This record gives sequence, C-alpha cells and structure tokens, in this order.
Amino acid sequence: MKSFSRALNFFDIVRLVGYFCVAVLLTFLVPEISFLIPSGFIVYELLFFTFIVGFLINRALERKRDISASVASELVHLRHLAHVSESLGSVSWRKKFNKALFDYHEQVSKTIESYEDRAEKRFHEVSHAVYAFSPADDRETVMFADMMETTNKIALERRNTLHQLRSSLPAYHWVVMLTFALFVIGALLGSRTPGDYLHGVVVTITSIFITLDLLAVTNHMSRVEIKNLQNRYSSNLPKN
Repeated sequence: MKSFSRALNFFDIVRLVGYFCVAVLLTFLVPEISFLIPSGFIVYELLFFTFIVGFLINRALERKRDISASVASELVHLRHLAHVSESLGSVSWRKKFNKALFDYHEQVSKTIESYEDRAEKRFHEVSHAVYAFSPADDRETVMFADMMETTNKIALERRNTLHQLRSSLPAYHWVVMLTFALFVIGALLGSRTPGDYLHGVVVTITSIFITLDLLAVTNHMSRVEIKNLQNRYSSNLPKN
C-alpha cells in the first residue's frame, strides 16, 4: 500500500529509545512486590494482549486500504466524466463543466480540511453542471445518463471516503488496551527475580510499549499519508 508508507524518522527513534528507558526504570527502580505471578498467567496475558492489538492494527490497516480504494475509484470516475464531456454539448457548457471539474481537483489536492468543507461546494458545481446539460439527440441522451450515473457513484465514494477519514479507534478500545497493558506490565513486575530474567522483563515491557505505539501510528492518518492522497487528485487530470 504505497500511499500509506512512510520512512522511519528522528521522532520515531526518540520514541523507541524513550520506551526502552521507561522499561529499564520500571524494571530496576520500582520496588519489588512481595508476591510472585505464575509464569503461565503472564504467558496467557501476553498472548491475549497480542491477539487483541493485532486485530485492532488489522482493522486500522483495512480502514486505510478502504480509503485508498475509495479514492482510486473516485479518480477513475472523475476521469471518465472528463472524457465523456469532451464530445458533448456546446463549447460554453464544456468550458463551464471542465472548469468545475478542475476546480474540484484543485481544492481536494490542497488540504484534508478543504476536502471536507470547501470541496463539497466544488463538487456541487460539478454535479450542477452535469444536471444542467440538455441532450440534443439520442446519442447525447445515452451519454448524459452515463454521466448522471457516474456522478452518483462519485457522490457515494466521497461519502465513504469522508466517513473513513473521520473514523478512528474508539476511546473505549484505547481504555481497554491501556488497562490490559497495565495488567501485563504489573504481572511482569510482580514476577521479577534477580538475574538474567530482569533483562527479559525489560525487553517484554519495551515490546508492549512499541506495540501500542504501532497501533497508534497505524490508526492515525499522518500528514504524509494525507499529502499522498491529495497528490493523486492533483495529477489525476492533464493540465491545460
């Protein structure tokens, strides 16, 4: 999924180092607990935690794939409208329609905020231009029906894209995951014994922090990912 790929940056490295430092502090500085947690209980806790986080990460990835597919479908239909309009109507209608179509692409390619707000007005201009077309013969009537159907498809795809962009992991899910992570970390700290086992606790707690961070990053649409989506609109139609 190329549109949503991003390189590891400096802030990612700082976060990873920070997680490791916190894990070391928790393992070596938190006072020992007077009771031991059975190792089997910790294993089951970790397995369940891993399963739930993996499920939520997969849901977040599916959401991003849906956004990418919805945008791709919309762009195909927008190009179809542009191609069909080339042989329809008067010069004045084609000029008005093409201007509305390019204005919509330009607006969506700016910022995600404009996609949700100002671009809605631009899309209405496109749809109004389509509805204002008056077929002159049977051929244009058939092509006009095709444009109407395509415009309706674009409206549905826009609605799906906006819904996916606005959706995110519910706060309740975060509360459950963070609470579960605290239980697992508490169990690890409660089972500490002197020796090499402490290094395993550090690695496990660090892994829990990194896994939660991966879930947060996957769930969030970064500015780079949004920009990649917007660039697809700016290059969808040939420049006049």
